[in-house]
Amino acid sequence: MFEGCYEHKLDEKDRLIVPGRFRSELGRRFYVTRGHEECLYILREADYMALAEIVRAVAAAPAGREADAQLVPMPSAQPGGVSNEALLTARAMFSPSARALQRHFFSDSYEASPDAQGRIILADSLKRYAGIDRTVVVVGVGDRIELWSPELWQAEMTGSREKAQMAARDLSLA
Repeated sequence: MFEGCYEHKLDEKDRLIVPGRFRSELGRRFYVTRGHEECLYILREADYMALAEIVRAVAAAPAGREADAQLVPMPSAQPGGVSNEALLTARAMFSPSARALQRHFFSDSYEASPDAQGRIILADSLKRYAGIDRTVVVVGVGDRIELWSPELWQAEMTGSREKAQMAARDLSLA
C-alpha cells in the first residue's frame, strides 16, 4: 500500500526520484498517466491493466448502463472467428464514454522503469497537464501514487476535511 506525502525536485533532465518506500511496491515496470483533478497517477502494471479492462467493460455495457459494467470472462473467439478482443475494441469506438476515458488515461501514458538511483523521466505533456514545473508533491493514496504541483496539491487539500466527510456520505460510509 502506498502512503505518505513527499516533496521532490526534478533534476536538470526532468527526472523524479521515486521515494524508496514506493519503489519496491511498484516493481521494475509501472505506468505514468493522467489522473483526475489535474494530477498524474503512477500505477503498478497490474493496476494499469485492470484500468484498461474496466474501460473496455464500460464500452461493452449497453448504452446508459455503463455503471453496471462487469468484468466477465468471455470466450476468446465468437462465432464467425471474431475475437472477443476485436468486439470490445469495436464497441469502444462507438461509446463516447469509453472514448473519453481511453483518451484521458491512455493517450499520454507510458511505461516507466526507474534507473539505478530510482529516478524516472516525466514527459513534458504530462508535466503541463499537472502544472508541474520543478517541484513535485508525491502522494501515496493506497493503491496508487499521485504526482501534484505544490500549488494544485495545496488547493486540493484546502477544505479536505469537508471533502472527505462529503465523500464518506456519498459512498454511504458515514
